[in-house]
Amino acid sequence: MGKTAKDQNQTEIVEIDDLTGFLKAVEGFAGRSSIFRGLGDSREEHTTLKRSYENSSAKEHLDITRYERELFDNFKREAPIYISGRLPADCWQSLALGRHYGLPTRLLDWSKNPLVALHFAVAGSTGQNERRPTVYGVDLGPSHDTSGGVVDPNEHPDPLAFTGSFGRFV
Repeated sequence: MGKTAKDQNQTEIVEIDDLTGFLKAVEGFAGRSSIFRGLGDSREEHTTLKRSYENSSAKEHLDITRYERELFDNFKREAPIYISGRLPADCWQSLALGRHYGLPTRLLDWSKNPLVALHFAVAGSTGQNERRPTVYGVDLGPSHDTSGGVVDPNEHPDPLAFTGSFGRFV
C-alpha cells in the first residue's frame, strides 16, 4: 500500500499503486455498511448537472434551477417515445432513469461494492495519461439503518423541489 495522510478535515487519504494495495485498503470496510464512489478525475466531483450547466450557453439566460427544470421536463415528455417497457411511476424514478440515460442531474453514483467504484475510477486509464483516478469510501458504521436516508415520494413528489439531505449526503 502507498502513502497514508489526512486532509484538513481529518479524512484519511491512502495512495494506492496496484490492485493488491486497493484490496488491502478496503479490508477495513469489511463487515460494515459502506459506500464507494469512483472518479476518473477531479472534474467528476461535481454533478453532471453542474458540469453541463457550466459548459452550456443556457447560463447566460437561465439560472441552474430553471435549467434543471427544463432538462427534466423535456426528458419526461420525450422519454416515453424512446423507452420501451414500464415507465417510471413517479418523478423520482424518472430522475433516476434520466440519469441512467445521460440526463444531467444532481444525482451522484455510489456503490456498495468497492470494485465497482474502482472500475469507474480507472476505466479509460492508460497509464500514460495524466488522470488521477480516485475512489471515495464512506464507512456508515456497523449497524447503519439504510432506511433512514430514503425519501418518501408521496411526501416529496417533486425531486427538483427537494431541499433536504439524503442520509448523510447532498
